[in-house]
Amino acid sequence: LFLAADPETLASLRGLWWQRLQKLWRRAGPLTVGLHIAALALATTNQSQANLRQAMVALRDDPGATGVVSLGPELQTYFLARPDIPSERASSPNAVFVGRLLRLENAAAFNRYLAFEPDQMKAQILLAGFGLDCRVRSRFEGWWFDRLLYRLNPNRNRRRTPVIVWECQGPAIALAVPPEHR
Repeated sequence: LFLAADPETLASLRGLWWQRLQKLWRRAGPLTVGLHIAALALATTNQSQANLRQAMVALRDDPGATGVVSLGPELQTYFLARPDIPSERASSPNAVFVGRLLRLENAAAFNRYLAFEPDQMKAQILLAGFGLDCRVRSRFEGWWFDRLLYRLNPNRNRRRTPVIVWECQGPAIALAVPPEHR
């Protein structure tokens, strides 16, 4: 493989296999070099999972955010950079997790919820079921190559889908529960 990158070395070699390799290099060499240049350009301009970074930066700059709950996306708190905001995360929209969260003393502080776009409907139903009045605040698309990878393999690339951020008011159900039952 390394000899294929050096045509002069190939020219000094004898035999049928080397002749075949020379012909292959003449045909595939420019394509190989082109693919390497494209891969290098892609790697150096990579914005993989920019959707998560964009969401964290937007929440950092959001003065109304008092607490963040993720129903799927990783909370990259180093991009959030707000230690004053409590944050919680479940790996997916989960009724048990949200129920426990709303029983906490500071449940009313959680007013921003995040989920991946494929879980949007499930998350909306779950939040409404717990009495939260939510509206979509923003949607973060991410990088074009991430969206392409998701379309090629949706079962394995969920983290590359757009991130939805909701602004929620409430929780009406959690506030109605007496403190001794929380």
